[in-house]
Amino acid sequence: MRTFSLILFFCVLLVTASACSRGSFEEQVAAAEAHLGAGDSRAALGDYQAISERFKGDPRRAVILLRIADLYSGVLDDPTAAIKSYGEAIKDRPLSQAAQAAHERRAAIREQRGDYEGAIEDYSALIKYFGAGVDAFRYRVLLAGIYISARNYRQARVEIKPLVEDKSIPADVREEALFIAAESFFLEGNTQRAAEYYQWFLNDFPKSQLTAEVKLHLATCLEDMGYLGMARDLTRSAGGQYPNKKVVSARIKSIDERGGGQGKGTGQSKAAPSKPAKPAKPR
Repeated sequence: MRTFSLILFFCVLLVTASACSRGSFEEQVAAAEAHLGAGDSRAALGDYQAISERFKGDPRRAVILLRIADLYSGVLDDPTAAIKSYGEAIKDRPLSQAAQAAHERRAAIREQRGDYEGAIEDYSALIKYFGAGVDAFRYRVLLAGIYISARNYRQARVEIKPLVEDKSIPADVREEALFIAAESFFLEGNTQRAAEYYQWFLNDFPKSQLTAEVKLHLATCLEDMGYLGMARDLTRSAGGQYPNKKVVSARIKSIDERGGGQGKGTGQSKAAPSKPAKPAKPR
């Protein structure tokens, strides 16, 4: 009987010790963070994975899954595992801040890997479930950028149409949206429409940091349309702001060669409008 009691005592002691060694949620997180602070990312990963397994159903679990994904994405450089873990964080608490961050970070990885459909899926979910206030504008601009990368220029314009047309939108958002609209036409090869939008951009945002780039792209459009003198003058105007002077010099040389010298000065190879027409609305 005494032997049985001793065995029972030691069993209870072992169970109690095991439970104590696992600790509370906060204690286990602190242990994981200590490993991370010491540079032992693998030990930290193991700690976080143990927490995610032990605390299933806990509302804080999504944050742990997010940390696991961040470790895979950053320190461990395993994008495939990161994408999977971000998905688990989203599934665990679909409407949480952790899920919002997971969508954003997974979208960035997917875009880098050329998975534009996956990135579009994430940004569409962000607009649907987290698209309030400034975030709504930001996500729409980023979504349009993905469509540009995917060469779906028409859809890019559909996404940013509300941002381009509404002047009550924050200026920095509208500036970026208008630039994307112009670029969509430029990359599509529709130089006339691109020129209208670039001019619209310069009219509305003359002091933008993008001004030099916009002028160079507009000059390319004008050159393509045959307005060589205007193209040359605009290129020279951009030269004072554009960081790569060799690019500007090469562009001027190209214009001059194309015009057989006609592009020099302000002369035009054909009559140019004194003022570009007001751009039509995105379509």
